[in-house]
Amino acid sequence: KIIIYMVLGVSVNYLAVLIVALVNFFIGFLWYGPLFGKVWIKAMKFGDKDMKKAKEKGMAWPMFIALITSIVTSFILVVFVGLTGANSVLNGAFVGILVWLGFFLTTSIGSMLWEGKSASLFCINTTYDLVRFIIMAGILASW
Repeated sequence: KIIIYMVLGVSVNYLAVLIVALVNFFIGFLWYGPLFGKVWIKAMKFGDKDMKKAKEKGMAWPMFIALITSIVTSFILVVFVGLTGANSVLNGAFVGILVWLGFFLTTSIGSMLWEGKSASLFCINTTYDLVRFIIMAGILASW
């Protein structure tokens, strides 16, 4: 039986939240791994020392935290999707674009301008956010 609770008058399907969180986690793995990992490492200006240090620290704790943040993101996104009344992949994808445009793109521009992040890093990260929010919100709206 699927457990559904109301949050702000929105039905929340926790199974959908968990599955979409895992999808988000997998998109991140692909994006920053085989698809754009080498370009991202270069844009971050990581050298051999940085990579060696990261490997020595291990990835278990950062991966666990990433999974938790993915669950939180999915939960908040399902509430946004529900509040808009989106009930199809296309409508959900539009909600994902709006969330990206209003919250992620604007924050990333600030990081690029004020923190000195490169344009290539900006493009890699913001395109990742756009893709994942379109997919996540599309799935949640159609669920």
